[in-house]
Amino acid sequence: MDYYWINGLATLFVGGSAMYMAHRAIKSNKDTAEKAKTESRKLAKQQLTTTILLNMHENQIVLDKFTIMRNLHNQSGNGLVELAKKNLNDEEREKSKTIIEVLSFFETISAGVRHDIYDLQIIKDNMQSAIKHLWQISEPYIHRKRTDDNNPKYYEHLEWLKNQL
Repeated sequence: MDYYWINGLATLFVGGSAMYMAHRAIKSNKDTAEKAKTESRKLAKQQLTTTILLNMHENQIVLDKFTIMRNLHNQSGNGLVELAKKNLNDEEREKSKTIIEVLSFFETISAGVRHDIYDLQIIKDNMQSAIKHLWQISEPYIHRKRTDDNNPKYYEHLEWLKNQL
């Protein structure tokens, strides 16, 4: 065999091996970077979710309005559904406004969970019973609003989240 040919083959083999090893190292670093990015995203999402929950617990207005909404449900024979109608007097309009504010607050959190901004497990661990109870007392109201306004998207994220719990 020719010396130059063998030397060329050896160079090709060594060079090819080095390129293969370099490729593996780059791929390994890329995988490590991707894992770190995913873990960082998960941690940020958990921190943001925890912050939202802490702010909610400190936000007495939301808690008070949720209590008012539960009381309205308990006081009315028809639950909240009568407050979904279009022709409300001033007192009913104020009550309906309270319901809308509470539902909108939870709709925003639900949309954040659905779009992977907030952590589902943390919401589940901390708000599962509140969200299920909220849906239970407001479902007739929501269905009436959807029907009367011909808009099936009202509180769709809240309904989605309720189904995830």
